Amino acid sequence: MSEFSVKGIPERIDNSALPSASRKTNWFSCLPRKINICGWRVVGNRLPTRTNLATKGIDIPSTICPLCNDGSETVIHVFGECTSVKKIWDLIERWLNMKLPALRFPTDLMEWAENLALSVPKKEMVGAIIYVAWWQFGSFEMIQFF
Repeated sequence: MSEFSVKGIPERIDNSALPSASRKTNWFSCLPRKINICGWRVVGNRLPTRTNLATKGIDIPSTICPLCNDGSETVIHVFGECTSVKKIWDLIERWLNMKLPALRFPTDLMEWAENLALSVPKKEMVGAIIYVAWWQFGSFEMIQFF
């Protein structure tokens, strides 16, 4: 039996919850736990989107995105394809002065951030900004859901 440590929790979560050892969860110490957990849930498609709820048999009147009414509310749509969210990504691009990948699939976006030709602290800051954006996008969706 291995010794328990708080520092080892992210690794334990990755080992028990992720199907592939190649997928690693990013945990940013500069962010509150709730935002890190939100990022983990986004990357792993573990959010209660309308499509995920309908797939689990929960009666949802519509799976259409309430922000744009154009497409099913999936993790990919909510955090990358929704026209309302794309406008915010455009603002983030201008603020960072860097071009984000055109397709903003959560796993692709985090892989892109990890492979930037920047110092480790700057890469972590870009990753943290992505997580905070996801947190905000999720807040927009939940406001619309209720």
